Amino acid sequence: SSMPIHAQMDGVRHPTEAIASRSRSYTTFWVLITIQELSMMLRRFVALKAVDSLLLFTVERNKTSSWECIAKMREEVETSD
Repeated sequence: SSMPIHAQMDGVRHPTEAIASRSRSYTTFWVLITIQELSMMLRRFVALKAVDSLLLFTVERNKTSSWECIAKMREEVETSD
């Protein structure tokens, strides 16, 4: 088999080249999967943080509004005497 390599590659790709390209595509695939997983985790984390801050915000607002309501009621009770 004194045939040059490029002649062998004419019809069929060289086996090592095929393996290399396959491993390359596998690597790309895994990298993409990992990036997706990370972005999903990050998104979930951000969403949880947002929900936490929103809950805190609403709790704080409700606290103040309920205190205001109590103060108003107290004023009304005191003035009605």
